[in-house]
Amino acid sequence: MSDVRSGSTLLENILSNAPNTISVGELHHLDSHLYKGRWGKTWNWNCSCGKSITDCEFWKKVLHNLEKKNIKIEDTSIKHFRKNYDKTEKNKIIQHNSKTIKLINHIYTAIFKETNTNVIIDSSKHTDHGIMLYKNSDYKVKIIYLKRDIRAVVFSKARWAKKFSQKEKSNYNILRRSKIYDMNLKRKIKSIPEKDVISIRYEELANYPQLIINKIANKFGLEYFEVPEYMDFTNNHTIGGTPNRFVKSKIAYDNKWVKQSKRKPLFHIIGKLSDII
Repeated sequence: MSDVRSGSTLLENILSNAPNTISVGELHHLDSHLYKGRWGKTWNWNCSCGKSITDCEFWKKVLHNLEKKNIKIEDTSIKHFRKNYDKTEKNKIIQHNSKTIKLINHIYTAIFKETNTNVIIDSSKHTDHGIMLYKNSDYKVKIIYLKRDIRAVVFSKARWAKKFSQKEKSNYNILRRSKIYDMNLKRKIKSIPEKDVISIRYEELANYPQLIINKIANKFGLEYFEVPEYMDFTNNHTIGGTPNRFVKSKIAYDNKWVKQSKRKPLFHIIGKLSDII
């Protein structure tokens, strides 16, 4: 789990090289890809293999497996976990979330059957998604909390918002929202037993990938594997991820944001303090 633009696509792609694993990317966007919703438009709602979900050989098998059991993925049926804030709707919310978790369990089961693997790498980031799955899934769920310098996250969010002509306010506004998200994430992760969660920094992952991956493997009992030199989705069938995921790129720490941040001294200092607190 992480904020967006924190390096989860890199982590997921590296972990996809582990033996007996299958990487599916941000599974909670599967319904959006099927029904051409908001998420996935950047990649024309395609799988990382370049084909649509309904044309991709991997996802066709998974969907066919579900159809045989009369299990249908409806529009927005996966993504929208509802929070128990409205007490008058509490029972409806619990039923909605239970139905969502049950659907994801069915999808996991279909993926395991079609791939004959032991581990699914699901890089869905949403906090409630991860927490509810951990507490209610039929499968053993392990959580990786990925943290990136909040200033890097801010500049990356601003850059991509501009690229895709999305309206975005000042960097301070992005900083505020990002900090609130991270505080909420850290608070909820405390409910997970230490044996089932690991915290890592993006900066350490990018600079020392083998060291960090070994740490994750040892924590969760994955088989040892060598980290590849490049981030490459050629042979994967994943959903979502960084907007430039189709570009084969060398695994390296991107510190271009540092110069950009230092040109805004006040923001640079406030961002640094926010990252520490």
